[in-house]
Amino acid sequence: MNVFKNYRYWLLAATVFAVLAAAAAVQTVRSFAGVVQVVAVKRDVAANEMLTANDVTLVEQAKGSLYPDVVAAPRDAAGMVARGFIPAGTVLRRSMLMPPQQAGVAGSVAALGGDYVAVAVPNTLGTTVAGTLAAGNRVDIYSRASDKEPPVKVASDVLVLQAGTVQTPQGAQPTQGVILALSAKDLDKVLPYFTGGKENSLTFVLKPLVGAAQQANAGQPNGPALPQPDVSTQQRPGISQQTGVTPPAVPAQQPSGSSQQAGPGQTPAEKKGAE
Repeated sequence: MNVFKNYRYWLLAATVFAVLAAAAAVQTVRSFAGVVQVVAVKRDVAANEMLTANDVTLVEQAKGSLYPDVVAAPRDAAGMVARGFIPAGTVLRRSMLMPPQQAGVAGSVAALGGDYVAVAVPNTLGTTVAGTLAAGNRVDIYSRASDKEPPVKVASDVLVLQAGTVQTPQGAQPTQGVILALSAKDLDKVLPYFTGGKENSLTFVLKPLVGAAQQANAGQPNGPALPQPDVSTQQRPGISQQTGVTPPAVPAQQPSGSSQQAGPGQTPAEKKGAE
């Protein structure tokens, strides 16, 4: 009976040691092979499609088979845009991705988040600010409901996504209009002014760049310098008010024939000795 119990104990111990040995062997092989975790896509990703955290996963790959720009963390892929088609299971490289700001107007709108959309208005003297408007500027938009009514502000602090020129495979080309980023709330309010021929009455008021005024004034005095008093002409003890120079001391002269009077508390004998 004791032999049977000992056999069971030995069998259990052997099983535990076998499991530990297998785990150690796997870890040893992985350390020698240089296996690391990298990011791969779980599904097919189309060109110009933005990745989310649900589209990627971690997979193990041999370190020696990876490119230097491999994506190692899911957070580095989420929010990025695919430059081209990426099949499911592909290990991601940074060269396959780009920030949304570089993915055209749609990418720029996606980077803003929220419910922003892109809206275009034709190029006119008023909408291009005489051809000076550029991407990244912000404008206040004014329009008129009719020729008999004064202009009213229909939108404030609107971001310009594209203006002037646009980069194409053929190089920089002039745009056909100005592209604005508008929220859904502002879109419903301003869209009636953008259609039906009223777009010709639009006027964009260009706003200064944020922080430009502070930078311009950084090296300038805050205001006109106040006149400072000339301390050299202030009347101070021992200084002439006319020249600001301390006059030489003039010794006091005793009148001839005058006798020195005894000072307070001075006896006649002490006065005579002083003379």
